[in-house]
Amino acid sequence: MKHTGLFGENTNQVDFIIAGCAKSGTTALEDIFDQHPDIYMSPIKETDYFFQGFQDYKHLLAPNGERRTGKVKPHDLIDTPEKYNNLFSKSKPGQLIGEASPLYLLDDKIPERIHQYNPAMKVILILRTPSEVAWANFVMQCRDGSESISVDNTMGFLDDTRYQADSLHPFSRHLDIPRYRKHIPEYVRVFGENLHIVLFEDFLRDKSAILNELYTFLDIPFNDKAKTDNIKNISGMPKSIWVRNLLQGSTNLKKLLSFFLPKKIRRNLRATIEARNTGKKVKMPEAVRRSLDQRYATDRDYVEHDLGINISSWKTKLSKDDES
Repeated sequence: MKHTGLFGENTNQVDFIIAGCAKSGTTALEDIFDQHPDIYMSPIKETDYFFQGFQDYKHLLAPNGERRTGKVKPHDLIDTPEKYNNLFSKSKPGQLIGEASPLYLLDDKIPERIHQYNPAMKVILILRTPSEVAWANFVMQCRDGSESISVDNTMGFLDDTRYQADSLHPFSRHLDIPRYRKHIPEYVRVFGENLHIVLFEDFLRDKSAILNELYTFLDIPFNDKAKTDNIKNISGMPKSIWVRNLLQGSTNLKKLLSFFLPKKIRRNLRATIEARNTGKKVKMPEAVRRSLDQRYATDRDYVEHDLGINISSWKTKLSKDDES
């Protein structure tokens, strides 16, 4: 909606943010919200503005040593207030404006930045079983070619020393992404009742019930016409490396398409092709699950006891040695 904010009078200020967690259905939720007539979602997912616009990020690397932003044109990086504001210039009067950037959960300075931008901001977190978040993020980066090891190298994946370099991008620190006890408290402190947390597993089991919660939280009517079964951003390995590289590289085809198709349509087209090029889900080895379940015991405990959320859907997925 139009407010007075950091961008001056009568600007298109963001009303709510899906701030995480990565690999937990944020893309699916953003897609559903985008179908609601009372919501205007950012034409690009993961603007990352409250990270990129406040610190030096261009040197940050993926595990394979390449810059995370190396294949993105500078004018496409949302790192200034003007670029961020322009994303929402086509919103209609009365629409809620939203964006989804899971990176926002991985930096404890971001909640305060968001609050300073809009003190009335509403924040949504969708959390998944921590072990599956870490594994899915690793598989995704192996799929995208940004990892330096094979998806079969589980010992390398579990090696904490791989993730200690200051130059490593937060999304490349697979084992740190679902550290809920570390990342969520600042959101609770800053946003209080304007923070709403749901579980990914509950969302999968009963999308209608969870969406009703979220629409109530956002104070808008339920949208029963939205398609809720679209599957995007799957964490399997690519069927064709050539297609993967075509999607990720800077090609003449992408330049040509930019003249004819809006950014949101290009993004959806890419997601569709990427899904078709992705093979079967890579199953997490039981030994890896056992190790991760032990690693994230305190994070599960934080969600269950400190946040008071029923995590029974998580407990059914624990390795036998970690059932509690």
